[in-house]
Amino acid sequence: ENSQAALEELATRDPLTDIYNRREFYRLLRLEIKRALRYGHNFSLILFDIDVFKDINDTYGHPVGDRVLTLIAELTTKEVRPGDVMARYGGDEFALILPETAIANALILAERIRKVISSNDIKVNPKQSVRLTLSIGVAEFPSDGRHEEDLIAKADAMLYAAKRQGGNRVCSADTR
Repeated sequence: ENSQAALEELATRDPLTDIYNRREFYRLLRLEIKRALRYGHNFSLILFDIDVFKDINDTYGHPVGDRVLTLIAELTTKEVRPGDVMARYGGDEFALILPETAIANALILAERIRKVISSNDIKVNPKQSVRLTLSIGVAEFPSDGRHEEDLIAKADAMLYAAKRQGGNRVCSADTR
C-alpha cells in the first residue's frame, strides 16, 4: 500500500518542484470543470511564466535555472489557498486552478504573486543575484471558456498579451 502511494505521488508530481505535473493538472482541470458545471460555480485559471528565463539558463546554467523554478514554486505555493491547484505546466510555465474564484479575486492573487516574485532577489552565485519577473494570464470559467481547451487558450493568450506589453504584468480579458 505504501509503495502504491509512492508510485501515485511519482506519477502526479513534477520531480523538480514537487508540485503537480502537467498530466495531473489536466485531470484536475477536467474535474473542476465538471464540479463547476454541476454546482453552477465559476473558477479561475492562471497561467504564468518567468520573463527571460532562457537568458538565466544561458547565462548561469541549468542548475541555477532549476533553483529558480523550485523557488518560484515554493514562493507561489505560500500565496495560494490549500484547495487551489498549483502545477508545473511545462518548461518555465506554471498553472493555478482557483476553485470557486471569480476573476476579480484571481487578478488580486495574480498581482500578489507577481509582486512577491519580483521583490525577491535570487542568488545565482556568491557575488550575484538576479531579479525575476513574471508574465501572468488569467481566465475565468465559464465566461472565458466552457471547455478545458478554450479556457487554457484564453489564459495563454492573456499570458502572451502580458509578454507583448513588456512582461512583469498580469493580463485578463478585462485588463488588456
